[in-house]
Amino acid sequence: MSPCPLCGCTEVYVADTDGGGKTVACPSCGCSGPESVDGDAKEAKNGWEFMHGKMCRKCSRHLLRRIKELKAEIAELKEKINGSNGA
Repeated sequence: MSPCPLCGCTEVYVADTDGGGKTVACPSCGCSGPESVDGDAKEAKNGWEFMHGKMCRKCSRHLLRRIKELKAEIAELKEKINGSNGA
């Protein structure tokens, strides 16, 4: 299998998921996915190879959370700007 696209670790492995599927995981940075929902290790490996160089679920969740935080900060700044213009 290809090494981890995030940290380059070559010790990636197929792991069981909580939902009964399989996924490829990196022991070094925690990168994993995509998940094979039917528990097929070959499907999990194929997904990993397809994902190689793309974003994993962990990074995607982190990115979405950060985007929401930034949108909230922008909204606060706009509110402050609009409030100071009207004073």
